[in-house]
Amino acid sequence: MSRRLVALGLLAVLAAVTAAGAVASPQPDPVCRACGSSFADVAADRGYDVAVTNSTATVRVHANGSATWTVTNRLDGADADALTEEDAAESVARAAVREGHGLPHVYEEGPLTVESVAVGGRSVTVRFTDSDAGTRRLGTLVVDYFHSDGVQGGWILDIDEFTLVGPSGATVLNDPAAAIDSEYAPPEATPAVDGGRVTWHGSPGQEHGPVFYEDLYVVYGDSETDGWRVAGATALTTAPIWLGNLGSFVVPTAFVFAGLLFVVVAGVDGLLSSGRGVHPKQVAALGGLAVAAVPVVPNGRWLVGIAAVYLVAGGAGTVAPRLLRSLRGAAALGVASLVAVGGLYAGLEAVLDGPVGFGPTAELAVYHLPVAAGLLVGRSLAAYRAVGGLRPVLFGAAVALTGWFVAGAVYVPFASTPFGLVLFAMGFGAVAAAIAASPLVALAAERSEARATGSSAADVPGETVAES
Repeated sequence: MSRRLVALGLLAVLAAVTAAGAVASPQPDPVCRACGSSFADVAADRGYDVAVTNSTATVRVHANGSATWTVTNRLDGADADALTEEDAAESVARAAVREGHGLPHVYEEGPLTVESVAVGGRSVTVRFTDSDAGTRRLGTLVVDYFHSDGVQGGWILDIDEFTLVGPSGATVLNDPAAAIDSEYAPPEATPAVDGGRVTWHGSPGQEHGPVFYEDLYVVYGDSETDGWRVAGATALTTAPIWLGNLGSFVVPTAFVFAGLLFVVVAGVDGLLSSGRGVHPKQVAALGGLAVAAVPVVPNGRWLVGIAAVYLVAGGAGTVAPRLLRSLRGAAALGVASLVAVGGLYAGLEAVLDGPVGFGPTAELAVYHLPVAAGLLVGRSLAAYRAVGGLRPVLFGAAVALTGWFVAGAVYVPFASTPFGLVLFAMGFGAVAAAIAASPLVALAAERSEARATGSSAADVPGETVAES
């Protein structure tokens, strides 16, 4: 099979995956299944030609986490009068609550109970209850109606007014408006907060109404509630999404990283057995080449972190080689290299794009943890070559996997579920990290073997030392 055919096949697979992701992209959902166009659609399914000219919903959330919805739809159209007959209104309103598309439940089933249906003029008012509107956490009540559990399809405001009212005496403790990017969302998408009331305004007259795509929580509680409780409550509510991302994206790619790193360690072991090794100056030179390649390689910024790790490890190994002969020294070099990664990225961003905050800088440093961990993996290889045993192997595996899981845990979103293509990106990252760690594995193992055989394993947990 020709290389060109293989390349075309890979491109076809990637195109198919991309197209599938686009087709499967989540679509916005109405904020109320019994309001606006959702109500009109249910009525049309039952043979009534009506349009909703005005629609409002007031949702009163109770202290136990349940909620009572009061929805009023004003009708127009050929069958508006017929639909406002008591029996017809009762039938359609109950069907809208039971079968309509939108909140209060979109991605999972939930028990909804219709309490009453009333008719006044050409208006139909339906009152129903939802037993699962919010969850009590850390002394607060977290309402997750506008959180899609990470799907991020968005919300359609096809309603004139949607008001969320908290329990008696409770106020809104967080800022729901802060979650919405006003640069891309219409003004109606930004809610107004007044004590315990949160209000959105939309338009049932538009085909879909104003839309915003962000997920948000509304947290209720006493006005004196500490900020850490609010942050902790939302974090606990979102944690299952993050744990799902770990299982879907970090765990599978950990096998890729571990498998390739095993191949790297085996290759380094063979290199050392043949009498060859890696000198610190060579690693530092690799760092210099990476720096030189930054402005040349497309998207060369990703090389900055690798360059920082190589320059620190290679430079320190040249000036103070004893650092590479102990577990503590190798760990210190690893930490120093990560600090250098953050510093170089911060400097580069400051020159090109303006100042960068501590958070993004720290994240970029953590992403390079699997590479820097190569120093400790090299120490483990040296210990295994010196005295054998299972403990150095387990220690090296634990260090490598911990580095990958920490970096992956920071990389995957905490409050949203990314598209499946992220798995390909992380798989590429696993391959790149294992390859980039190989010079550091060889450096730490080779420097250790330069010492007496017995002392090379002295700092690996669980191993005894026999002086040679």
